[in-house]
Amino acid sequence: MSTPPIKLFIFGFSGKMGTAIRTSLPQGFQVIGGLSQKGVHILDTHNPLLSLCSQKKGSFGLHPIHQLTQLLQKNTPDIFLDFSSPVLLDRLLDTALLFQKPLLIATTGYTQKAKAKIKCSAKKIPILLAPNLSWGICILTQIAKQVQNALPNSEIVILEKHHNQKKDRPSGTAKAIKSALKNNNPHTQPHTLSIRGGNTPGTHELYFYDGDETIVLTHTALSRTIYTNGTQKAISYLLSHPPALYTMNDICH
Repeated sequence: MSTPPIKLFIFGFSGKMGTAIRTSLPQGFQVIGGLSQKGVHILDTHNPLLSLCSQKKGSFGLHPIHQLTQLLQKNTPDIFLDFSSPVLLDRLLDTALLFQKPLLIATTGYTQKAKAKIKCSAKKIPILLAPNLSWGICILTQIAKQVQNALPNSEIVILEKHHNQKKDRPSGTAKAIKSALKNNNPHTQPHTLSIRGGNTPGTHELYFYDGDETIVLTHTALSRTIYTNGTQKAISYLLSHPPALYTMNDICH
């Protein structure tokens, strides 16, 4: 007997990241619906042929937002994914808590007050807060900590470059890397710099200035499909762990 697919519900269903993830996930995962500015998108489970192809073709039924809970009661996902906006946080947390399902949050730009809400909710359900789902960024952070340990007195600068449509600066990824380095060595005070322009792909460069030597680590995201691998790992991790607040660094370990 084949294993049933892991059912996903995506907040930010029609956004760039939501679309990239739902159209690139391999077999074993099924997007049963999502939430966008237009309303609630629900997979037509009564039409077997439509159900098989609609994930990638976008053939989902559209329903009013106020029907969200009612629709999810009929077909409850195994996990919620978030690629939306900080303004939806309350609805996101309330929904995940109501159905007692894990939550992967890949949205950035949260205030300290919002992060406190997320931390409180993580006492009841597993939550992964991931500003960047790239497996490469996860590896970059681990390597950066090794360089930091080898050069404890170096000056560290994090330079992040993104397209001109990205609103937050520094990026959530740059903040996460900075936090990881400060936790690794409390005496470190990394500096962050931001550049916004054109269609620049997401790039993060870490500079370690140590006397007459400089070490540079670079990660460039050439396509949003790179986040699929990290998303799969994050989903598997959350489904096998108890309530707590996790980060991609937990998965890397």
